[in-house]
Amino acid sequence: MAAAAAAALITAASTPFPLVSFRSRRDGHLSLSPPRRPGAGRCRASAPTFQGGPAASYAREMERLSAKESLLLAFRDAGGFESLVSGKTTGMQKIDVNERIVGLERLNPTPRPTT
Repeated sequence: MAAAAAAALITAASTPFPLVSFRSRRDGHLSLSPPRRPGAGRCRASAPTFQGGPAASYAREMERLSAKESLLLAFRDAGGFESLVSGKTTGMQKIDVNERIVGLERLNPTPRPTT
């Protein structure tokens, strides 16, 4: 048996890539096993993709509508478009309107053209 193991060692050492790996057990015996693949035995998780349906599209549309109404209310609270353009608003009102615009852009399904 020792001669067979030595012959296997010589054969494995002469090839550029090892075909088998030698693993010894506690009782002194050698076991021949194929080399392990990297990542073998690991669990992989993937998040399920949500397809959506009529209820999901309705909820998205309601969220968009709410964001539009919120932006209009922020404009009105700031004194209207003319006040924003002329600079007759406070810094907090400008921040509020800008946050509402960003929120609406996030919910908008179609990209705006850039010029």
